[in-house]
This record gives sequence, C-alpha cells and structure tokens, in this order.
Amino acid sequence: MCIGPDCTDPDQGQATWDYVKRRMKELNLAGPNGPAYRTKCACLRICTGGPIAVVYPDGTWYKGVTPENAERILQEHIIGGRPVEDLCFARNPLST
Repeated sequence: MCIGPDCTDPDQGQATWDYVKRRMKELNLAGPNGPAYRTKCACLRICTGGPIAVVYPDGTWYKGVTPENAERILQEHIIGGRPVEDLCFARNPLST
C-alpha cells in the first residue's frame, strides 16, 4: 500500500494503513500465521487517486483506498476471492 505523499495526503494514507494493519490482525489474515502479508511504501509511482494498494499474486491494483474501501477489499477480495471492480484500475498478475 502506498500511503503518499504524492497520491494522497500523508495523514489520510497513514490512517488507511493503520486501519488495514489493525483489521488484518483482527481477521487473522496477517502473516506469519495468516494467509496474507502487508507492507507499506511511500510511492508506487501512480501519484494520483491514492492511497493505492495492490493485491498479489493476482496483481489487482486499487485506487481510493480509504478505510471504508479497505474493508471492502479485505472482505470481498482477500476473504471472498472477488476483486472489487469499481475500485480496480489495473491488473498485472505474477507469472508462474
């Protein structure tokens, strides 16, 4: 997850990151015991529409990842296996 400062206000990016971190722990999704890992960075070079998040291995890129949208991504994509189409702006799956 990119938390700014170019794509979003850094305070908004940090608030979303804090939310994702907390919710992944609460939902037992965060590694090393959970099925997913999370990381933040200062820039994914999109620089608009942030915060930006990418879910791998399917390479689904999300824009506007507010805490509310992060919850949708967690519930619908990470848990449910269905990308959140209205937030997705690109796909770049990892090759095997």
